[in-house]
Amino acid sequence: MNIAIRMVITTLTATTLLGPGLSATAQPANYKNSREYKDAYKCGKESLESDPTGDSAVMFCVGNSHDPSKIEMQGFKDAVADARLGTRARAAQPAGCTFGYGVYQANGSHADGFEEGPQKITTMKMVAHLAPGREFQIFDIHGQPIPIDIVQQWFTGNKNEIKLTPLALTTCSKKQIG
Repeated sequence: MNIAIRMVITTLTATTLLGPGLSATAQPANYKNSREYKDAYKCGKESLESDPTGDSAVMFCVGNSHDPSKIEMQGFKDAVADARLGTRARAAQPAGCTFGYGVYQANGSHADGFEEGPQKITTMKMVAHLAPGREFQIFDIHGQPIPIDIVQQWFTGNKNEIKLTPLALTTCSKKQIG
């Protein structure tokens, strides 16, 4: 038999054996935004305090109360994987746009509009506009600091002018860009 016919037979066999219900059990594309996933991820992170190996995340979070769903299991798995990878390995991965806000320390000068103390800037364009001459800390939407190598993928320039990179303009939402 030639290769094309074998592939068709294999596909038909797999479809017949697995049935059309396979796609019905697949996780939706935005499952990471669901409350179920977020709760499981959070609990998975908490379970690592008592068991750093992550082997008991399901038992810690669910116990015998119910069988965890696929989404819960993915949340536990991601929490353990993130803890094992750490921020350095996550920073090396391609960055989706997790920009939440930037913070700088205003000193009450005319340049700072006579504002004093920490100032929260919620759009990337305003961060780029205000960044020359100021030291910013950039945070994600959950309030966690973003590593400098990720920030450098979004902002470019010199001490006099900072601009958004093409990556930032394509991966970040209009709300984040401003």
